[in-house]
Amino acid sequence: MEPVRIEERPAGRVVGVKRRVRLAEADWGALWEQGYMPHMAEVDALGSGDACMGCYFGTDEEGVVDFVMGKPAMPGADPTADLVLREMPAARYAVFECGMAEMGQTWGDIYGQWLPASNWDEDRAAACFEEFGPGCMEGTTPVRIYVPVVAQ
Repeated sequence: MEPVRIEERPAGRVVGVKRRVRLAEADWGALWEQGYMPHMAEVDALGSGDACMGCYFGTDEEGVVDFVMGKPAMPGADPTADLVLREMPAARYAVFECGMAEMGQTWGDIYGQWLPASNWDEDRAAACFEEFGPGCMEGTTPVRIYVPVVAQ
């Protein structure tokens, strides 16, 4: 497995719904359906573009992340109490593509095979994220997984 590209991304912000999750126990479908969907119109009003993002912000607890489901924030976005606005620092990312059904396997391959064998280390100062563009659910476009990296 290899990334489709390595890309530099500028700093930005994401607006969305935050849930603290234990990665090994997360019910991703329920998080999106019960956490994000009820606030989708609010996120759309403050976000830009037609792709949704699932962002993984590290916490001080091993295996636990603040998962933000949202969109890139428009300039001046001022979220309601139900939403959060999180900074995304500029970073270099390894970008992987897969189908919705292969996401779990792809994440496992990234951390279990590709990263240990590559010339990269994970950049823990930046968030990993998934990008879901139009057609992802139908399988006509891939899900993109962004892993922040620094050269070894």
